[in-house]
Amino acid sequence: SFTTFAILCIKRQIITAIKSSNSGKNKILNMALAAAITPLLCCCTSNFEEYNTNPYEPHSLNPPMLFATMITTGINVQQNDNQMIDQMVAGPFSGYLTMANSWGGSNFNTFNQTESWNQIPFNTPFEKFYSNYFKLETATGGKGHYWAMAKLLRVNTMLRVTDCYGPIPYSQVANGKTAVAYDSQEDVYKHMFEDLDYAVQILGEFVDEVGGLKPLEGYDPVYNGDYNKWMRFANSLKLRLAVRISNVAPELARAKAEEAVKSVRGLIDTNDNNAYVGVGAEPNPLWLVASSWGEIRINATIASYMKGYSDPRSGVYFTTSKLGGNSPYMGMRSGLEGVKPATYAGYSMPNYDQKDDMLMFCAAETAFLRAEGALRGWDMGGSARDFYEQGVKLSFDQRKVGGAEEYLANAVAVPEPFVDPTNPVKCNYTPKTKITIAWNEGAPTEEKLERIITQKWIANFPLGFEGWADYRRTGYPEVFPSVSNLSNGVIDTNRQLRRLPFPLSEKQGNAANVSVAVSMLGGPDTGATDLWWAKKN
Repeated sequence: SFTTFAILCIKRQIITAIKSSNSGKNKILNMALAAAITPLLCCCTSNFEEYNTNPYEPHSLNPPMLFATMITTGINVQQNDNQMIDQMVAGPFSGYLTMANSWGGSNFNTFNQTESWNQIPFNTPFEKFYSNYFKLETATGGKGHYWAMAKLLRVNTMLRVTDCYGPIPYSQVANGKTAVAYDSQEDVYKHMFEDLDYAVQILGEFVDEVGGLKPLEGYDPVYNGDYNKWMRFANSLKLRLAVRISNVAPELARAKAEEAVKSVRGLIDTNDNNAYVGVGAEPNPLWLVASSWGEIRINATIASYMKGYSDPRSGVYFTTSKLGGNSPYMGMRSGLEGVKPATYAGYSMPNYDQKDDMLMFCAAETAFLRAEGALRGWDMGGSARDFYEQGVKLSFDQRKVGGAEEYLANAVAVPEPFVDPTNPVKCNYTPKTKITIAWNEGAPTEEKLERIITQKWIANFPLGFEGWADYRRTGYPEVFPSVSNLSNGVIDTNRQLRRLPFPLSEKQGNAANVSVAVSMLGGPDTGATDLWWAKKN
């Protein structure tokens, strides 16, 4: 706002004086500044451009107002967007959620989604995010701390898109241009690293200069404008990206992971830095779709893992089943044809209330990322075992349950077979994995990796895009396959959906560039073709 920028101008002119004063004088000086600053607001305009305001139209746009939408496209607070993207795409293939409605019979989890549904995870974030991104670019001239925040948020949003489709338009996206060239997924990741590095640098310079001022205060539903925490988020996101590409670009992955861990700006490594998105006026979409619409239930995969482990987080994650029997929690197999909400009304739901915040990134994930990095021989600041156990403890603390030490000592429990009281013939499933909880230093590296990914997956609930990515990247955890495969032989039931085909809207409106993008895939434009970083066997 105009007032914020004016305050920044004055604050900047005297920052040197503040820094040179002792702490007692600082308090007095800041109190005096607060009293003196009001009558000067209309006079300080010399640094508008530097502080992210268009100098020719200083009153036409309030940049902070653009950020809420850019932030919430990174997790989809809006109910329909969340259902169509986070729940229906990422939910089943991460083993977290199951659709309890068949609608018209064409669904992602039976591999026969309609073209209109297939393009939503592409079109929705592009339309919602970039409309404000370009307005911000015009207002800021493409520089300064607001622009740095926009770059950071672009990575958070577009990571989900590239991990659905593979190559996407990224470096060539520009205001007013819709039919632009696609970047290979490898290049998308390289550009995302550049954007995150830029964001940390510029936000860091801003914080070092003006201290605790929060230009996004009141407009930021995650950290209320605290750039120090956003820099932790950026570094943690960078670590997530680095681990994602570790099998295909090991040198780049190691370099970026070690940069993230060693950054003076820090990581999300304690629960007070966790990124939760407030839902604002919207109802929590997981609560709404499960409790009100009856269209999602807990996936049998995570229910069986956590039941087998006697995991005390179960009661925090799931509502109690109304079916009775030996288990208070009952999951549902994914990919059932002709399913109706009433049939599975008694099965467990995600345990959310109407106004609960939505998880976007947690300290437990950071610890598990560092555990995997350490397992690969990277300098993560500790051992794989230390970070693995830290991740479990952070998750227990985050969910406010006790018993982490006893849980970590359990070297016997394994995921439990799933027995479905409604449709046992089609839905019963016995997991092949025998992965336990307790760390085993003498175990093979692959077993250690499965252990890390399994506990990371449990801790990250309900971040379906992360679970789906890890399953495609490592083969872990053992996500139960869809009961029905309606892909006409295109999708392998056991490997499951690997990506979404490019959207029909792009094939019609950007045909030449989509054709080039298909050639980058290394396979046909179907849901069976692996992404660049995914496991190939």
